[in-house]
Amino acid sequence: MLHGAPPPADASHPNFLSLPEMTITLQNGGRPRQLRIGVSLEFAKIPDGSKPEDILTPRLYDQLVTYLRTLRDADLEGGVALDRLRGDLYRRLTLLLGDGVVRDVLITSLVVA
Repeated sequence: MLHGAPPPADASHPNFLSLPEMTITLQNGGRPRQLRIGVSLEFAKIPDGSKPEDILTPRLYDQLVTYLRTLRDADLEGGVALDRLRGDLYRRLTLLLGDGVVRDVLITSLVVA
């Protein structure tokens, strides 16, 4: 290895990227509520020549906000609500970024008020 060259990437070390926390107004049948959510993405692979930060485009945020605004109180209740939310976010990100880019979606914070 040349002096000063970065070490080779180790596939056993996951690449995580935390998205800025998002605050969304939920319509909830005329009784608006606020959803504040923090999400981190684990990448299985990053497109060649890219960094995880390069993936955070306005289109990605548009997809996430559009989906989150459709949620109702009932979608956020119960024992499987977070699993369902995580799965829906994962599917939308996979459609946007392609198969095999995102390994996992982690919900790091969730507040509904």
